[in-house]
Amino acid sequence: MSEPSAPKPGRPAGWGTRRLVLAGAACLLLLAGLVGCQTWRDLASLMPGATHAKVDRFYRPVQFTVGPQPVNVRNGPGAKFHSLGGLEAGSQVTALGRTMAANGASWLMVRYGYHPLAFINERLVVGPGGTSSLATSFNCVQAHEWAERAICSDTALAKADRDLSLAYSRQIALHPGPDQEALRASQRAWIVTRNACVTDPQPTDCVAKAYQARIAALAVAAP
Repeated sequence: MSEPSAPKPGRPAGWGTRRLVLAGAACLLLLAGLVGCQTWRDLASLMPGATHAKVDRFYRPVQFTVGPQPVNVRNGPGAKFHSLGGLEAGSQVTALGRTMAANGASWLMVRYGYHPLAFINERLVVGPGGTSSLATSFNCVQAHEWAERAICSDTALAKADRDLSLAYSRQIALHPGPDQEALRASQRAWIVTRNACVTDPQPTDCVAKAYQARIAALAVAAP
């Protein structure tokens, strides 16, 4: 029986294994570049067994407060996913975005230790200023435009959206027939203008001013 060959001079023992690990890491980084990963969370989503939920990122992180009961933190949006740990009642947690579970429930992607993918059920936490402070006239889980995502993560913009929805509904009720069609057309045109704020140097202020102007216009007369 032949003896195992000794490592080649100049190469420490285990060099072959380390070389395979380095090659694998290089391939993963190359794949990350090809698919457009920009953060370590995006990179983690490429790992085997990772959650592939579509997360709508908030314009900026939002602080939530855990309700009266502890909350499980899971590695995917849904009770079927593995628990990473828990958050105590009344504790603070930073949310980075929203996604939807298979049953339609809203889940938040949160910061939780060193875990790149961590989720909690949104109905178990309270947003800044109260549960309804981030309520909007549209479904934030399905928000696609930058302006919509900004509204879903800003309490002032969310309130402006609710106020506009109320003012618009009142005008719709007061103006049937052709006037109502004209009102709907002007609202669609305004939404296009609001969404264009993404190109403004101060996009958040642009969205806020767009809401102020539209609410004022609806308060005086139909289009």
